Amino acid sequence: MKLRHCSNIVCSLALLALIGCSTDPSCHQSQKPRAGLAVDSMIVWNEEASVFVVSDKWDTVSLYGVPSDSVLVYQGTNVHQINLPLRGDTTVTQYRIDWKGRSDTLSIHHNNDYQYVSFACGCFVYHVIDSVWSTRHFIENFYITDSDVQDKGGENMRITVRFR
Repeated sequence: MKLRHCSNIVCSLALLALIGCSTDPSCHQSQKPRAGLAVDSMIVWNEEASVFVVSDKWDTVSLYGVPSDSVLVYQGTNVHQINLPLRGDTTVTQYRIDWKGRSDTLSIHHNNDYQYVSFACGCFVYHVIDSVWSTRHFIENFYITDSDVQDKGGENMRITVRFR
């Protein structure tokens, strides 16, 4: 009788542990919201034809996190949009963009919204972009298309680049 009572308690505790540690199906732990920076227009002087050529893709670009030196997009990439992670521990995220021997620094000012999902998932950080600032070596203009950064791959900002 005592053995049966102990085995019932052990089975109950094991069942509780399995249920308590189960993964929440609504949990997207791999989800990391990223701000999409798309090329609105890339205006480049073509020396041979003596005209400006307009494109909507970076021909060669390198992107670095500031103050770290981690490369996000490698040189030689032909890309229309770059998805940038925003920092959850501060309200300003900065990137250095290197293109055709010049550098510009892009500063994204944002609010962080910590949303509790569940015990298994914890909190997700969503961002709302307030403003964008930049040095102006080749970046001519930029604007925010969607200030809510809630999922991967969406477009949030557009940039116009001019180089001569």
